[in-house]
Order: sequence, then structure tokens, then C-alpha cells
Amino acid sequence: MRRRGIGIAPPIAAALAFALSGCQQPVTGIFHHLAQQKPPIDRNLPNDLAIGAVVRWDDRYVVAAGKMWSRPVGTADAPGTWTLLTSTYDGQSMNAVLLPLVRWRPADDVPSLLAGALFVNDESFALLRAADVKDPIAWSSIRDPAVRDSAGRGREVVGLFTPDADESVLFVVVGGARGADRTYTLLSAVRRASGAPDFTVELADLPGPIDAVAADGDGAYWAVAGTDLYAGALGSLAKSATPPARSGSEKFRGVLYAPPNRLLVSGSTGTLWHSPNRGDTWGQSLRIAVTDQAEVPLAGMAAVGATMLIGTDGFGYYTAALTDDLSVSRLPITTEAIYRSSIRGFQVDRDTAGRTHTVFAITTGDGLWTTTVTPGELPDRWQLE
Repeated sequence: MRRRGIGIAPPIAAALAFALSGCQQPVTGIFHHLAQQKPPIDRNLPNDLAIGAVVRWDDRYVVAAGKMWSRPVGTADAPGTWTLLTSTYDGQSMNAVLLPLVRWRPADDVPSLLAGALFVNDESFALLRAADVKDPIAWSSIRDPAVRDSAGRGREVVGLFTPDADESVLFVVVGGARGADRTYTLLSAVRRASGAPDFTVELADLPGPIDAVAADGDGAYWAVAGTDLYAGALGSLAKSATPPARSGSEKFRGVLYAPPNRLLVSGSTGTLWHSPNRGDTWGQSLRIAVTDQAEVPLAGMAAVGATMLIGTDGFGYYTAALTDDLSVSRLPITTEAIYRSSIRGFQVDRDTAGRTHTVFAITTGDGLWTTTVTPGELPDRWQLE
């Protein structure tokens, strides 16, 4: 399978000249848009922390980044709009670190907020559930045996997913005992039992955690973990018999389903694989590189209409147009700092009123970024939250 490099989209002449001036060799995919290099408004969310997730809860956004913050929807340019929330855990005040976060709404039921916690004092773990976002948030520990070890201690929650196409399905990734032989388990839940998720083991003894999950909204699911692509219906997820052809030590990092039948997978050394038939066969793969030698480690992906956003480790993000002839470009940067960020993935608020969607870029240590995207068009200026 032949791999080809990705060039830049045609920029204006002045911007291209600025980017290439002083370079010993052409740098593909990078150029500056000087007109919009304005300092972003600081909305007082700490921006040096790893962002676990951001979710929409009624008329607020809620962020987990060790602690919990919230701000009202619609405060796009208002500084100081994030509020630090306190929490109680099973009725007690304890020192906990919260990172994985998700909103789950089983079919015909009310939503819950779920989070993975590390309690600092005794270094124990828990999967938590809250019925509402108030201050303080009243968390209760989920005591299902599926999220506890043989001694009854909580297992570490390393991932929480509700696919965009099917918010009624909850996926939880829990880790075993730490060490060289550590394994991971993927759990799913589609309904509650006595207020807590009713879990099913989907995949056990995985050598690495699940990095991303995708769904078609009609009962088919895909997941990537390390060098494996998994596919199938709930209860029958298994290694795909037709995974993309990797090279060397490349690992899968993201998976995205795009209707009606397209499946995309991103790789850790710059490969984007594209299947026109839901993973049965794979077309020509694309290689994304800053130069002919320097590959771009790709991460998670999201689609807003026909526009796809692809996160990277340390190179910001790239975009792709979901056309028959898939092409990838790096946009003129509207806020320079985001192009030095490590973006694990994106979360799209599809409840945003009007034609545009609010998109959050989830980073590791580079803050939380947001922009608005009209489906089928490109992102505008990014805002540092």
C-alpha cells in the first residue's frame, strides 16, 4: 500500500512567504495568518493541566482537569466565567483527582455524569456517578464487581466513552494491577440497575487501554487499542479480520465513522487510513509529515459535517475534507499557541443553537481550546479557555 506525503493548502502569497523565510528546506503544512494573531481572552480556567474531558450539561459546560470547573454556555467572550466546583464523595469531603468524564443517557432515561477518580490520601480508585451538576457535586461510588478487583478495591478508570452517534451506550476502560503484565478491560452498559450502570464485559485482558471508540448509530462499533482494531456489535466486539496495514511500530490512535460507510483510523507515526466500506477494505493511506523526514504523531479525530479535525502530539491539528478524494491540510493558524499543542482529541457540542457547533480541543498540559465550526466549513479563531 503506497503512502504519500501531504502538502499544504494554497495560502495567500504573503503568509506563505513569511512561513518559508529563513527555512533551509520547505516545511509542508505550516504557515501563519498574521492578521488574526491576537492574544486570547483568559477565561480563568487553569491552562497548564491535562484536560480529562468537557461535557455539556443543560446550559453549562463542565470540565474535569484534576478538579471540576463549569461555565455557562454562551459566554464566548466573557473573562472570568469558569467557576471551580467542589465535590462530595459518598457524602464525604475528600481530596480526589478527577480526569475521565462523560455524560451518559441510557435510552428513555435521565442522564448521569460519570467520572474516574483517584483519592489522594489512600491512593485508591473509584468510578463515580452524579445525578446533577451543582456545587458541591454529590458523587456516589459505583460498587459493581466489574469495576472492582478481587479484594473489593476500585479499579483504575482510564477511559470513559459515549460515542457521538449513540449516547445511550457507555464504555468504561479499567486497568488491572500496575506492572509489566498490566492488562485492561473494556466494559459496556446500555441500561441501569438500581441507579448504576449494568455492565457487560466487552473485551478482557487487553495489553493496552482503548484509545478511541466510534459508532454508526445503528448497532455497529469500532475501537482501537495499540496495534489492534476491534469491530462488531455490543456483546461481540472482536479483533477486526481486516485491519489497516501498519508499518514498523506504528500504533492506532483514533477511529472515526463518517456516514454513510466511511471509516478512518489515525496512527502514531503519521498515517491516516481510509476505508470506503466500514473497514472491509482499505484504500490508499496518507502520510502526514512536517518535512519529508519528520512524521506527525496523530491522535483522536472528530467530524463536523464534512470537515474532519485530526489531533496530533505536539503539532496542533490538521483538517480533512470528507470527500471521495480525501485530502489533509494544516490551516493558517489563527491562534499560534494551539499549533504547538498536543491535542488528544476533540469534543463537539451538537446541541449548540443555530448552524454552528462549539468544538473543544482536549490537550495534555496545553489547556482547553474552543472554536465554532459550521458543518462543512473550517474552524475560525480558537479561544484559550
